[in-house]
Amino acid sequence: MQQTTHSDAELSENQSARQNRISYWLVIAVSLWILLVSGALHVVTWSVEENMLVLGWVLPSWVWFLIALGQSLLIGLPAYPLSRHWPSDRVRPVFNTWIICSFFVLILSPVRLIKPPHTQLANLLQIILVTFFLVILGIHSRRRNSDWRRRSYKPVAAIWLAAAVGIIVILPWLARGALGSALDTALNLIAGMLFGLSVGILLSSYLLAPLRKSSNGIGHDLLLGGFAAGTALVAMASSFGFNGLQIVLMLFVPALCVAIAGIGWIGQNRAEQTNWLAISLLVGIAVAAPMILIDPDELVLLLAFGARDLPYWAFTAAIVSMIIASTISVIFFLARHYLSSAKPTVPFFALMVGTSVAGIFLFFGVGQPGFHGDQIFVIMKEQAELDGISASVDSEEKPKLIYDYLVNLAESSQADIRQDLENFGLTYTPYYLVNGLVVDGGPVVGWWLGRRSDVDRVIENPILRPLPQSTVSRTGSPDAPSVLPWNLSLIGADRVWRDFGVTGEGIVVGHADSGVQKEHPELRAAYRGNTGGDDYNWLDPWFDSTSPYDDSGHGTHTLGTILGKNIGVAPDAQWIGCANLVRGLGNPGLYLDCLQFLLAPYPNGGDPFSDGDPSRAAHVINNSWLCPEIEGCDEKTLVEAAKALREAGIFMVVAAGNEGPWCSSVRFPLATYDEVFSVGAINENGDLSSFSSLGPVESDGSGRIKPDLVAPGEDILSAFPGHTYMIQSGTSMAGPHVTGVVALMWSANSELIRDVDRTERILLETTTRYDGDMPDCVDSSIFPNNGSGYGILNAYGAVEAVIATP
Repeated sequence: MQQTTHSDAELSENQSARQNRISYWLVIAVSLWILLVSGALHVVTWSVEENMLVLGWVLPSWVWFLIALGQSLLIGLPAYPLSRHWPSDRVRPVFNTWIICSFFVLILSPVRLIKPPHTQLANLLQIILVTFFLVILGIHSRRRNSDWRRRSYKPVAAIWLAAAVGIIVILPWLARGALGSALDTALNLIAGMLFGLSVGILLSSYLLAPLRKSSNGIGHDLLLGGFAAGTALVAMASSFGFNGLQIVLMLFVPALCVAIAGIGWIGQNRAEQTNWLAISLLVGIAVAAPMILIDPDELVLLLAFGARDLPYWAFTAAIVSMIIASTISVIFFLARHYLSSAKPTVPFFALMVGTSVAGIFLFFGVGQPGFHGDQIFVIMKEQAELDGISASVDSEEKPKLIYDYLVNLAESSQADIRQDLENFGLTYTPYYLVNGLVVDGGPVVGWWLGRRSDVDRVIENPILRPLPQSTVSRTGSPDAPSVLPWNLSLIGADRVWRDFGVTGEGIVVGHADSGVQKEHPELRAAYRGNTGGDDYNWLDPWFDSTSPYDDSGHGTHTLGTILGKNIGVAPDAQWIGCANLVRGLGNPGLYLDCLQFLLAPYPNGGDPFSDGDPSRAAHVINNSWLCPEIEGCDEKTLVEAAKALREAGIFMVVAAGNEGPWCSSVRFPLATYDEVFSVGAINENGDLSSFSSLGPVESDGSGRIKPDLVAPGEDILSAFPGHTYMIQSGTSMAGPHVTGVVALMWSANSELIRDVDRTERILLETTTRYDGDMPDCVDSSIFPNNGSGYGILNAYGAVEAVIATP
């Protein structure tokens, strides 16, 4: 009889052990599923969205919203039935915790409907939704008799340790990051701490306390609790933050998993006791730091190509924090027996003080203290009426007439709003090319100004936060071209030089781009500042540099195609420059800084309103940039500038965009405007480049045909920083060909200078007809059409025509 009883006990024990093994494997399987759904899904979709953004497209907000809803459902599908029916009391708390995580993802899903640059609105919504989640969580925990408030004595030692660990983990962020505005900082701090509170209450009530009741030993509890907590943090972090910040959080916060479980049980002798407040503090610090110290609008691949911009520093800091967090988790596991019973308040307090001092030193000694951010662009209701006012004046008088008119209008119409801004101590920068002001302020200031009767509308003017180090200057190949580049012969530029002796002499090209390496052998002789200095010839509204430079290479490349000594269309033209895209993203203010400078150049440190000299204005401006919504622009933001520059006799050449082969992909200012000359791209075979944007323009409802024509823009060899050369593609490379041809035309016939209408007409009338393939959505039988416009740029035909023009 005893033998039988003993065998039954062994059998029961074996069955229990087998059930536990199955349970743990099941936990691992479900965890991997959650990690795949939460991690891979967001990494893949973010990567797709970023690559679309590089091409000028933004993934619709509702797509991210549906992804969040799908993620919530996919997490809950395996966890819900297991939490209800799996027989093991040991692992049911794990599944219960993950179900609530899926609910958190569901609650936060509306945040995905808000896209950049409206991060403050998204943060405010995030705070409201997390608060709602906390209310629901509190109600649910009461109903299941798991009141987290009664499961903790005053865990002072745990709080000091949690604060110390949190500060240690965020040290890389303090050393590398930069604050936004005061409002940004406050909203992110509140959001981060609410997230920490959600995690603290959830893990304490639904995971850690139940695990202690069925404890198999502190080591076993730490491993299972940490594993479950880490999975929960991946799921919750994947739905928190926006524009790629989720990926940053997913990289390092879950690595604190064992430390979180350990802190939850420090000094707790009773099974139902957990240090929920200490967990909340630790997670809150870890999550709030990257939210406060990086701008999610800057986590874009546009800033990552070839430079150490914010994405590089953010992901570097995340990896370092992950290593630190993982190390701390290992330490917690190794010291588990000491930490489970000890209450060393004084040592932990000393550790917290020491780490705080280190953090303060890093931020103020190595980091970038101060507030950075929050600018708005205020567009006045009264705008210039310029149509035809310069028709009766000499061509070289046009820039002065327009400049004086615009400055006087801005000074008079902005007087009241400037006074009100000064009365409230608000810093502002006035503009005249578009009658408006950039104001240092956020949504509250924007709401106030938007209610004024003299204000038309208020839009974002997003600015990039400072970097811990300068971006790395890109370089190409040192090999100069040994033969004439194909793109110049395709448009007949070489024949213009040979047959007409026209090389662009006497024409000043205005160049608004990432900058220029002025010492490049292709460009140095053509810089107008060689004779008169950099004043009136160079402007850097980013960093106020007094001499041209270029870190990204984009500007050097585009200018090389315009007037490079051996690679340019108009090699004897001169150039003046302005840096509006130093770090790859601009804003309305930066674009206007450059356009105003190129209309009326002024000395370094000068005032564009009083020191501008329109007699030094550029003749033709190359604009290989667009201003999409992520940079703050709406469809009409820069239209007044385009009208004014055209009336001033300045020919505006603009890249059509790289959003092809979809129709209606010419959709961002300036390329959409009738007042500018938009250029698409073809390759060496004369076929339309697949990336070249297509019309018609639908963003303003006009349906106008764009681009105006096409030019070589694929595999273009041109100058690059470091006295080097590089092959690049894009409509950014196509536009400079037209800029160079306009320089040739005006150099060939001075009577045509500042006559934009006639110049444009000749360019369109002398094109070479395009007979290549066309996307299905373009009717190639129509001429002009929304693929190639009026045809292929013909430099020889255009110059020949202007020479024959009386």
